[in-house]
Formats: sequence, C-alpha cells, structure tokens
Amino acid sequence: MRYTELLGKSLQTVWDFKVIWLFGILLVVSSGPASIMLNLPYAVDKQLWGVALYTERFLSMISGSGQRNLQYMVVVAMAVISYVLVSVVFYFLFSGSIIAHIKAISGNNKPRARTSLYTGLHKTLPMITQSLTIGVPYFVIVCVISTTSIIMLTLKFLTMSPLTQRGLILAIVFTLLAGIILIVGGITAVITNSFAHRFIILDDVGAIASIKKATIMFRRNLKFVLPACLLLVAAGILILIAYFVIIAVLSILVMRITAVNLTAALLVALAASLALFAFAGFIKAFFNVFWTYLFLTLKNKEEHGEALEAKSGKDAYQVDEGLACLKIEADSTSAQHQLEILKTLPFEPCGC
Repeated sequence: MRYTELLGKSLQTVWDFKVIWLFGILLVVSSGPASIMLNLPYAVDKQLWGVALYTERFLSMISGSGQRNLQYMVVVAMAVISYVLVSVVFYFLFSGSIIAHIKAISGNNKPRARTSLYTGLHKTLPMITQSLTIGVPYFVIVCVISTTSIIMLTLKFLTMSPLTQRGLILAIVFTLLAGIILIVGGITAVITNSFAHRFIILDDVGAIASIKKATIMFRRNLKFVLPACLLLVAAGILILIAYFVIIAVLSILVMRITAVNLTAALLVALAASLALFAFAGFIKAFFNVFWTYLFLTLKNKEEHGEALEAKSGKDAYQVDEGLACLKIEADSTSAQHQLEILKTLPFEPCGC
C-alpha cells in the first residue's frame, strides 16, 4: 500500500472541494480544540473581553450561599450539559457529512453539500450509539486503572513504609501493564471506531453490525493499518508543535501591538484567529478524508481478494467436473471396446 499516494490524494481532495474544508472548520468548532484559538484575542486586553467581570461573578457564585448559589450551579450545569450534547451531535453530523461527500466523489457522482449534510444527519444517531458502545467499556477500563493507581499511591503515602524491592518491581510491572492496556486499547478503539463510522455511512449498516465489520477489518489488515496510524500520529505531533509555536508567536505579536494601538491589535488578533480556524479545519478535514480513503482501499482489497478466491474455487470445481467427465467417458469407451472384442471371438464366452 502506498501511503504517500493516499496522503497526496487526501490533501488534493480537501483543497479541491472547499465544502469539505468548511465541514472541517465546523468540526473544529464542535470538537472543542477551537477553544485554544479563542484564547488569542484575550491577549489584546483582558478588561476589554470581560475576563475580570466573569471572574468576579464566578468567585461570588462560589462564595455565595443558600438558594442563589444553588440556582447558579444548576444553571451552569445545564449550560455545560447542553453545550456538550449539542457539540457531540454537530461533531458526528459534520464528520458523517465529510464521509458522505467522499462517497459521492469516489463513486463519480456529483457531490452536493445538502445531500452530504442530510446523510450525516440521518446517520448521527447510529454513529453516536456505535461510539458509546466502544467508548464506554474503554472509559470504564481507564477509570479502573486510574482508580487502582490512586488507591495504591494513597495507601503508600498513608503507611509511609519504605519501598521494598518487591514493591518496586510490582509497581513497575503494574505501570507497564497499565500503559500497554491504555495505549493498545486506545489505538484499537480509535481505529475500530473510525472504520465503524464508515461502515455505517458507506455500507448503510447498523451500529452493532458496523462494530463487528470494523473489528474484522482491523484484525485482517493490521499490517496496513498500524503504519498508517503511526504516520498520522507523527504528522499530528509535528502539526501540533507548529500550531502552538504559531499561537505563541502571534500572542507575543498581539501583546506588542496592544501597547501601541489597541484597535490594530484587535484586528490582528481577529485575523489570526480566523486563519488558525481555517488551518485547524483543513487538518481536521484532511485526517477524516485520509481515513475514508484508507477504508475504501482496504475494503476494495478485501472484495478483490474474495472475488479471486471465489473465481479460484469455481475454476477448481470446473476442473474437477471436467476430470470426472473424462473418467466416465474413458470408462464407457473401455467397456464398449471390450464388448466389440468379445463379438469377434469364434466361440461364445462362458457367462455371456
């Protein structure tokens, strides 16, 4: 498998189809990392953006008492829950829209943003159900491992006993096992979840069936999937480093301009935020497109292999059938030849 071709094709697709780029920007907004970029304008003037006011209200809410404090906490809790639910729905909506758009492009059909959005909306609930089916068990495992580690550390500090060699070995072994479980389980969950989303949209299967199909695909194509995953992780780390470096440089630049001209600093901060949104949206869309093309490549490979296997089996059956016919024909010819020889004899054989 040529990963460089998939990378180039994914980049070209996002660049050629700007609606996919737009979906990527909306994905960034709904997935949470965009909040990092929203912090950039705060460097212009904290008073201007009302940070002090919100801080004062938050402190008064915590220090308050009685019914008013409870009302504030209920409102904040409802706002947070609503934000999370809306963000989750929109995230799966736009993620599914990108996959549906790639489906139309790969099928040589005219991609339409409205059709892709409808498909994403129609498949949002199955995708959420499938993600919860995979994510909840992994989250439980992470919580169990984390809780066990906290309990062990707490008991260690409470007892204040010296760490023996056996205890050190057990701590190292447990830490390694926990790390392996979390890393391997996380990679497996992410890849299986990604493939399951594409089975739901591209093959129109249910949530549970998509998990089964995605697990089989991941297991059969492990040698192809892991290098792609490592390649994307390396690319993601480099992009993340560059991203934070750019944010740091822009923040320093904005603070320097603020000392001279507040309006100019505000305009620079706004333009930088929009540019970072566009950049993050492009990267988000690129990763989604890459996983979709990788999925289609693996699926075509499996279908081609099954077709070759079926053709080989059919050819073998035809060969066996042909050999059987030849054997029957040979046996019939041999019997007829023996009968003709018997007829030429001057006497009648015994038993004839």
